[in-house]
Amino acid sequence: MIFLTGCTLGVVTGGWLTVNLQQRGFLDGHLRVAIFSGLATMPFMIGLPLVGELRLSVALLVPTVLFGTMAFGAGPALIPIIAPPRMRGLLVAMYLLVANLIAQAGGRWLVAVFTDYVFGAPLLVKYSLAVVPPILLLMGVGLLVTGTSALRRLFVPR
Repeated sequence: MIFLTGCTLGVVTGGWLTVNLQQRGFLDGHLRVAIFSGLATMPFMIGLPLVGELRLSVALLVPTVLFGTMAFGAGPALIPIIAPPRMRGLLVAMYLLVANLIAQAGGRWLVAVFTDYVFGAPLLVKYSLAVVPPILLLMGVGLLVTGTSALRRLFVPR
């Protein structure tokens, strides 16, 4: 139920925030929402594997899912805006393929590598889960921040 409502609310809220920011004159609203999504998710994502109590874990899962899915209401919607008409469908498909492959395969592999080679014991997987996703989020936010000025320049009339 958390994923059903949290993901839906997160994606819809991300889209709504993007439209709201663009109406207020922020041409890089898509990226701003994705940046906010990553930064807002981070503290909950760090705490989620470290708490030892079930109810607190579930309570932290709600904002993690909500904030974590906000970028999906903003990010894929940017591709048709910046891509030529004949490439839009292909670029959206490539984005979703790569994003899902990296997230589903690469994230799990990195957690396993950190568990085995950094922390050294399978029982310490909770620390890998508290370290790896936030590092990946910070890397993603960094990439998004570098793209904001280029996106603003794209919308400036020549």
